[in-house]
Amino acid sequence: MGNNKLSKKNRLSSKTQIKDLFDKGTFLKGYPLSLQYAITKAEKSSVQVIFIASKRKYKRAVDRNRLKRVLREVYRLSPVQKLNDCQLKLAIIYNGKLESTYTKAQKEYQRLKSKIDLENS
Repeated sequence: MGNNKLSKKNRLSSKTQIKDLFDKGTFLKGYPLSLQYAITKAEKSSVQVIFIASKRKYKRAVDRNRLKRVLREVYRLSPVQKLNDCQLKLAIIYNGKLESTYTKAQKEYQRLKSKIDLENS
C-alpha cells in the first residue's frame, strides 16, 4: 500500500529544474491532459513529477487543488517506469473542464504515457 506513495524525492520542485523541463523538454498535447517531459543521462535512474492546474483557467484554489489531487491519483495508479541510467522529469498539466475529471484524465494519461514509452524504447 505504501509502495504507491509519491515521495518527496519524486516530486519536481526546484525552479531551475522546472525551467529546464519547459525549455528543453518534449510536449505531448492531449485533452484533458498534456505532458511535458525531459530525459537526461544520470548515474541513478529516477522519475520526478510535477502536477499543474493553471491559475488563469481555474480561479478558485479549491478547484486547482482538486484537479491536482485527481492528477496525483491518476499517476499513483499507473506511474511511469524508471529508465536505465536516465532521469525523467515529467509535468502533468490539466487543461480540461472541471466537470470531466477522473475517467477522461485516466484514459488520456494512459495514451500519453504509452507515447513516452514508445519514444524511449
